[in-house]
Amino acid sequence: MQKTCSKCGAETSYDGDLHCRKIFIDEINNLLLLHELEKAKDLYFSASFNNEWKKNFLFRQGRELKDLILDEEQRIEAKQRHEKFLASFGMRYEGVSSVSVPRKHRSTYCYNCKESLDNSIDIECNKCGWIICRCCGACGCGYPSPKTE
Repeated sequence: MQKTCSKCGAETSYDGDLHCRKIFIDEINNLLLLHELEKAKDLYFSASFNNEWKKNFLFRQGRELKDLILDEEQRIEAKQRHEKFLASFGMRYEGVSSVSVPRKHRSTYCYNCKESLDNSIDIECNKCGWIICRCCGACGCGYPSPKTE
């Protein structure tokens, strides 16, 4: 008996959205076989499946993709903390620079919470150029007291 995929509406022999989940898994696996980690990461984030299911899927997949996804999630959280940090001083958020942008290596620690920072891992503030703390969101815009706009 034919059924309909609840996600895409395609005729299938599976219940619910299993049809689309199988396609998603196959596409991710093919990208990993081709060493297309960035494309696999983009597909992972663009898929609108239940986040709990995606996390379970991720932990069954290879370590490379899992590490890439977890790193990206940490950067997203750091960016959100940074936006809140700037807002607490009444400053406008002007974006962050990607870790993939080539630059001279720098490592230091956060003046606010003492967490170690490394620009090969952590994002940088577009406004001041400092490395953004992934724990508290601090950057040079708030050191030693907030700079005015």
